[in-house]
Amino acid sequence: MKRRNFLKQSTLASSLFFVPNFVKAFEQVAKKSLGYKKLVIIQLSGGNDGLNTVIPYTNDLYYSNRPELSIKKNKLIKVTNELGFHTSLAPLKNLYDQGYLSIINNVGYPNPSRSHFRSSDIWQTASGA
Repeated sequence: MKRRNFLKQSTLASSLFFVPNFVKAFEQVAKKSLGYKKLVIIQLSGGNDGLNTVIPYTNDLYYSNRPELSIKKNKLIKVTNELGFHTSLAPLKNLYDQGYLSIINNVGYPNPSRSHFRSSDIWQTASGA
C-alpha cells in the first residue's frame, strides 16, 4: 500500500477521538506509580515533511526558505505561540489541549551521521551513534 493511500484510509485519525477515554481508564494506575508516562512514537517513513507537520509559523526562516512549500499562517491549526499543526492533524489539537499529547522538537543524537540509512538504523535499534 502506498503511504498516501495509507494516510487517507487509515482509521488512526478517527480512532484518536477514543484515546482520551482509553487513557482515562488507566489514570488512577498511572497516578499511583508516581510519574508513570509512556512515549508513543509514530514514524512516517517515506517522505513525511516534519516542518509541514508541526509548523514553526513564527519563524521567518521557515517562510523565506520555503516560499512554495510553506503552510501559510491562516491555513494551519495554531497549537502554541510558535507551533501549529497541518490541518490533517486537527484531531490531535484536542488531545494536545487536554494534556494527552506533547510536541518534542529538536531531538537528535551526538555526532549525527550524514547517511539517512545509518541514522534510521540508530533510531530504530537504539544503537550507539
